[in-house]
Amino acid sequence: MKAVKVVKKGEMISRWTYMNLLTRDTDRQVGLETMEDFAKFMANDMGMNIAKSPVRLPKHFMTKDAALYSPGLINFFTWAQENKIQHIMFILGQRDSGGLYTKIKRLGDCTHGIHTSCLVAKNLFKQKNFSYYSNVGLKINLKSGGVNHKLSNDFGLLKEGKTMLVGYDVTHPTNMNVVKGNEPPSLVGLVASVDQDLAQWPAMAWEQKSKQEMLGSSLTDAFKSRLSLWRSNNKTLPENIVIFCDGVSEGQFAQVVDQELPMVRDACRQTYPPGKQPKLSIIVSVKRHQTRFYPTNTEDMSRSGNVKNGTVVDRGITLAPYWDFFLTAHEALQGTARPAHYTVLLDEVFRYKYGERASSELERLTHELCYLFGRATKAVSICPPAYYADIVCERARAQRPEYDVSDVESECRDLCVEGVIGCGGGEAGSQVVRGFHVLYLIRLEISRDVGMRWIEGRGEMDDKSSTNEILAVLRRLF
Repeated sequence: MKAVKVVKKGEMISRWTYMNLLTRDTDRQVGLETMEDFAKFMANDMGMNIAKSPVRLPKHFMTKDAALYSPGLINFFTWAQENKIQHIMFILGQRDSGGLYTKIKRLGDCTHGIHTSCLVAKNLFKQKNFSYYSNVGLKINLKSGGVNHKLSNDFGLLKEGKTMLVGYDVTHPTNMNVVKGNEPPSLVGLVASVDQDLAQWPAMAWEQKSKQEMLGSSLTDAFKSRLSLWRSNNKTLPENIVIFCDGVSEGQFAQVVDQELPMVRDACRQTYPPGKQPKLSIIVSVKRHQTRFYPTNTEDMSRSGNVKNGTVVDRGITLAPYWDFFLTAHEALQGTARPAHYTVLLDEVFRYKYGERASSELERLTHELCYLFGRATKAVSICPPAYYADIVCERARAQRPEYDVSDVESECRDLCVEGVIGCGGGEAGSQVVRGFHVLYLIRLEISRDVGMRWIEGRGEMDDKSSTNEILAVLRRLF
């Protein structure tokens, strides 16, 4: 990872700063020297456009409580905007700090328009942690408009540069208190490429009726905006549009063609000149299925015992009425690799252009795209348009504080004791505690001073309680 160099620099980040978010004032901080070393690595080793020293602050730390429960974080963002800060690096004591990440992203993305990155302190305390520097650097370069990597040999549609790739996904509310008549909305994320580099994917997100799987009428205007972005970057409209839909079940295939396709065509009719419409292909990508592949001999086996990355299965176990295939694009480090399942619902691009080679060209394109995910230096398990759309949905949920469930999830994680309590990830669900099936309708909160406290008022315990003490409390309650 030390040898990672970006293909194209983004805009110059001349004014950036950093902030430690500590549990206590006395906690160890990441200092100026470490951050300057990090910036020099990005500038010199990765070839990025970033100043080698941050904008200095009177103090580069605040407590987590001040960030969450007082105006400290809001005031800091206000100062940063007034002083034209382009990028802020927040250093967290742990990976997720119970709503702190989502608050940072809301303030940065929606309120002040400042790029933010959240780093974990323990990774910066390690000397010469170049792998971590590279991972974070890749994200920062993308946020500044750069290109991290390209294929060594472009081919086919990618080489011509006349094809726009689109991805969209729908996420539904989970782990929330749902009041009838006031259900939290489902969120749609839409991304589209803007040029031949396939590095920048400007996104849109919008709300629709709760649990509604199919996209509503907003798709037409959203799609028109993506076409306009392509035109502004290329001075022309794309000849081909390939759409990857994430997470559509087999029973909804007909609805995609009957309901969503007409809205896409309507957007094209309103954007393109008369008589000149693009060719469309719609492909559904699914990761949540039970199909797995196993190598039959050691020659076809990866180091982790899985099939080699790039394995395609397009016959024998595929669906009879559809054009579909399974692709294992990534190399699983442990466990059994789960292939992605792709189903073609509409094709006006590949058969028209490649004839009998249409299937091979689509499979090759999908596989090569998996190497172009901007945040990774290896192939990812699912095609980037669908992957990015899923990320947009997660970010859109974080930007709506009224539907934020990060506190509930962190509370649940804090209750978990490995080997004793299996946690379901929400505020209501079921657990097995040493043979007892327990319906847990308990909600926990992380108190600033006390640790873990039972909201129900049925008992209180410190977060350093031993496993036996936790079990004793559970036995008294149930």
